Amino acid sequence: MPTDTPSPTDAPARGPKDGRSRGPVHAIGAGLRDAGGLLRRRGVLLACGLVLCMCWDRAAYLGLSVGASLGDPAAQQARKSALEHLPLFAGVKFLGEVYLPLALAGVLLVVDMVRARRTGAGRFWDFALRRATLLALTPLLAGGLAELCKGVLRRERPLIALDDSKLGGWYHFRWWWDGPLDWSGLGMGSSHAAVALAWALVLGRFFPAARWVFVGLALCVGASRVLAGAHFVSDVYIGFVCALLAFVALRGADEFNHGGPEREERDGAAGV
Repeated sequence: MPTDTPSPTDAPARGPKDGRSRGPVHAIGAGLRDAGGLLRRRGVLLACGLVLCMCWDRAAYLGLSVGASLGDPAAQQARKSALEHLPLFAGVKFLGEVYLPLALAGVLLVVDMVRARRTGAGRFWDFALRRATLLALTPLLAGGLAELCKGVLRRERPLIALDDSKLGGWYHFRWWWDGPLDWSGLGMGSSHAAVALAWALVLGRFFPAARWVFVGLALCVGASRVLAGAHFVSDVYIGFVCALLAFVALRGADEFNHGGPEREERDGAAGV
């Protein structure tokens, strides 16, 4: 994984190498190969992480959620809403809204283009668009994957899984034919966590010195969703995995279109 942002002046020239096309379809294929490679290499580890989080779901919810001591779902929802209206908590939750990375992408694009104008580096325009596009698309893709997981896995939020005797267990899954297009109340995985970690990974790639600051902010978003009782720990974990897959896929597509030694080595090893 690259640890620094390539300079627009010394980046490898674009264009096909050995006759290979670098169109959007091929770039998407390269990104999907990278994401698939991550699942092949780390799939068992990621699955073990999910099992570990599920083992802690109940304890974390009962110990941390603000409404866990309340037996009434309506009372829990009221406590959750009151918490999310606190300024600090609302600010942390906003870090997981997709509007933030879109705004940051616009700011980054303007800053990079001003730098290009001042330095007169023509290639910096392409470089600026690459960075802004990656910052905008990665959280969108991560959030979309998290929402897709909700629709596929169909596990409901903790606020609904209160009465074990009524629901028949701690987790409650909704049948596929029970409102197939209604995903309200579904929580696995957390789209806020996915969006937050996605932009954190992208900005960490652009600004390596502050990488762990960005990741720490994303972890705060995940913790806030558990504290509010909106998600289980495993919901947040699934959201983080979605963010990681989105980042790896779009980074791979970007590297494929713009070259680079890491991309060439991976494609050569794969026989592409």
